Amino acid sequence: MPGIEKKKRRKSFRAFWVKLPRSWITALRGSRSVHTYELALTILLEAYERQTDTVTLSGEATLWMSRETKRRAARELEEFGLVQVKGEGRQALKVVILNHHTWGIAVPPVRRSCPTHETLVSHR
Repeated sequence: MPGIEKKKRRKSFRAFWVKLPRSWITALRGSRSVHTYELALTILLEAYERQTDTVTLSGEATLWMSRETKRRAARELEEFGLVQVKGEGRQALKVVILNHHTWGIAVPPVRRSCPTHETLVSHR
């Protein structure tokens, strides 16, 4: 129709590069599974794109890696002290990146009050 313009669909954000922390490189050298390495890269990429330290490992995010392989790789990353794994059963796993402040995601300080009524500021 004349005079009506279609709105352009906005492209979703896709990262061209992601920082790979030295601690992750060192830890991943101990892995014997390529799937653990692939999952680690996926976690870092998803966390960077969403600017969060918690990532849901859906089938789409992990390029349809099998559940058992994903769970095994996530547990290995947890053993290395890189992530904390949440979720069991048939739900998508959620991982929380530990020590995220060491690799560049800006996290606002959390204000907490203590018994002496002083305000404490910490970086999660």
